[in-house]
Amino acid sequence: MNINSLEFSGMNFNFEFKKINKKIDHREHFGKILTVRLPCNPIFPIGPIYLADHIHKCFPKIEQQFIDLAIIPSKEVSKYLCRKIDQFRPHLIIFSWYEF
Repeated sequence: MNINSLEFSGMNFNFEFKKINKKIDHREHFGKILTVRLPCNPIFPIGPIYLADHIHKCFPKIEQQFIDLAIIPSKEVSKYLCRKIDQFRPHLIIFSWYEF
């Protein structure tokens, strides 16, 4: 398994991960968070919504966007996600997946 890639339902995403220097305070640099709900069971994504609400309450200046890939046709998921990342330019991406 490659640590710089994510494979989900036949879709392969390649990302470049960077280590954070713990000696430097990066709080002012993390101004955008993108929460991505991966395609899974058709349920209301309450977990990521609670998380986004908590982040907003603790860090109201952080800009957040939420995308639900379950509503995007499977052939377009990779292109849509890449386009959204390119447009929003988040500092942190959170992937949410729930399968029971």
